[in-house]
Amino acid sequence: MLFTSTKGQHRKLELELTGKLYAMRHMKCQWNAWKQIGPKRMVEAFLPLLQSSQSPSIVNASSLVGKLEVPHGAKGWPLAYAISKASLNAYTRILAKKLPSFKVICVYPGYVKTDMGHNIGLLTPEEGAESPVRLALLPDDGPSGLFFSQKEVSSFE
Repeated sequence: MLFTSTKGQHRKLELELTGKLYAMRHMKCQWNAWKQIGPKRMVEAFLPLLQSSQSPSIVNASSLVGKLEVPHGAKGWPLAYAISKASLNAYTRILAKKLPSFKVICVYPGYVKTDMGHNIGLLTPEEGAESPVRLALLPDDGPSGLFFSQKEVSSFE
């Protein structure tokens, strides 16, 4: 786009762009805050139903970026995303202690082809769903309070 070089028009453009950038940053903050609040609200909403189950389980979809020590190759992700996933991992551990009769697990399903990842992931959505579904269906004496990287137990660090 071409603009004439009068001071007033430049200032107007600068204010418009600043406003748009602020709105975009605000939306990103809201999105990442929702990633932190959403799972908590979901658990609270479904808790009565889960408590009536003979085999209650909660499987949170996390990311390697949410580990306390970010693995090589995962750097470069937005800080807000990493913080939201780290808080989800912490919430998983808190829930596992708070609800000892539940299986509460978080899982990194792998790099899945999604709209959020611009469809450049390595796994199809069906392949990405395999680990969370398998973990949700573990027997009653299955693990709780753990982090899984696909099918393997991994550390939170």
